[in-house]
Amino acid sequence: SGSMLSRVSVICGCLSLGALRAFGVAAIETVMVSLLEDKFSWDRRNTGPVIGLAFMFCMPLRWTHQAIGDMLSNKAWIRVMSAVSILGCFLLFREAGRVIGAVTHLGCSVAVILAAATLFPSFYIGESLACGIMHQHVLKPGSLLDGNHTQLYYNLVQGVARFLGPWLSRAAVAMYGQDAFAMQQTIVCMAFLGIYEVCVNPNVQVGKASASL
Repeated sequence: SGSMLSRVSVICGCLSLGALRAFGVAAIETVMVSLLEDKFSWDRRNTGPVIGLAFMFCMPLRWTHQAIGDMLSNKAWIRVMSAVSILGCFLLFREAGRVIGAVTHLGCSVAVILAAATLFPSFYIGESLACGIMHQHVLKPGSLLDGNHTQLYYNLVQGVARFLGPWLSRAAVAMYGQDAFAMQQTIVCMAFLGIYEVCVNPNVQVGKASASL
């Protein structure tokens, strides 16, 4: 039925979003360390705390979402977080680093840190909302897309994506440079928004319409 196909499309789309989020987070985490230590000659003792600080930016964004989350729909929040992540990717380009470094007088490395502090929370908040949508559309118990199976697939695709992210991102930097990695991340973020708009959002609306009939 149409409702069944809509639910399957939502689940598959959200699984893809989970994979993209895992890939993007693992990639920026790995390449951030590589760039800070190899390109900007940071001490290893400093990179760990900086990465932890970048991850902690998830907390204020989460508090903001809890405080004013009702002002926007989940659809709007996912779009906002996707837009923020795409903007964050632009900070990874070398030219952005030169401009920010010149303005702040703190060096080009500050752009990489700002990119990570932008990408980590926007990735996590946007994908967590999509994950909630996925669990609202699981099929009846016993099917291959019920709650238990869907969570299993979700964990599997994230594991594979987290495995591939560091490899492919470091390969992009090694072969083509920092700008290639920035473009890779931009494509991941744009794919996230595109899959949501094509596979998830229209079918969530169809599901609501079907439920009201």
